[in-house]
Amino acid sequence: MRSLIAISYMLLFVISVHAQDLYKLFYNFEQGKVYRYQDLIKSKTTQEMMGQEIRVDTKAEIMHKIVVDSVLENGNFLLTISFDSIRAQINSKQMDTVLALKEIPAKRKKVEIDKCGNYINKGSIDKIVIGGQLADEILQNKIELHILNDKELKIGDKWETTVFDTVDIMGTLIVSKIKAKYKILKKENKFNRDCLKIEYKSESESEGNIKMQGEALYFESSTDVEGIFYYDLVASLIIYEEADITDNTSLATSGPRSMIIPITQKTSFTRKLVY
Repeated sequence: MRSLIAISYMLLFVISVHAQDLYKLFYNFEQGKVYRYQDLIKSKTTQEMMGQEIRVDTKAEIMHKIVVDSVLENGNFLLTISFDSIRAQINSKQMDTVLALKEIPAKRKKVEIDKCGNYINKGSIDKIVIGGQLADEILQNKIELHILNDKELKIGDKWETTVFDTVDIMGTLIVSKIKAKYKILKKENKFNRDCLKIEYKSESESEGNIKMQGEALYFESSTDVEGIFYYDLVASLIIYEEADITDNTSLATSGPRSMIIPITQKTSFTRKLVY
């Protein structure tokens, strides 16, 4: 009798495992198509320098554009990524202003990615026509793709990624190491689409030497991100994302005026596919 019960439990377990839906996650960009994503960003930045605290609140709306130039025989995509529009509202004791930046959207980046979102080649085809710290900061918000997993996965499964990325901050190339963990939470309807709801957490570290107003500074930064996104099972695209980001940066000067300037930025954002 006990053996029969044990066999029954084993059969139930096997049946339940096989009954679960399996998913392969990958991007399916269509050749010649244009995809647009809208970012809504709110951030609070605090900087301490010479005993004084400077706080800046920013709200921004950024429209990203992805043009699918071609789909290669191996399944890779050639994409041109750019900004459609940028509008930012900045509030601080020193300045309250609204910026509609028309020059930065001319900056385009041409990339080759595989179907999971890994970059094969990355480069720029336009030079930015304005400079300064604000331009550099905005360019760092250019859309980056999550790295998906095309192995058979089910609800509750996890995967991890590690990426080394190089960005240009105020004329200096900074190398960052980004580790991310993903977990499929559940199947859920979003915007009348069948989606997988996926949570993620990422940690990144970067450092280097930069120049600001002609002065050499040592730059060190760590960033933590916690968010969720919805992966459309029919379109094979991420259609919505939201995240909270905490960035801790320190700038160190040398020489007779040596000092350490800590900067903390807390950001919340949403990203929606609007076509």
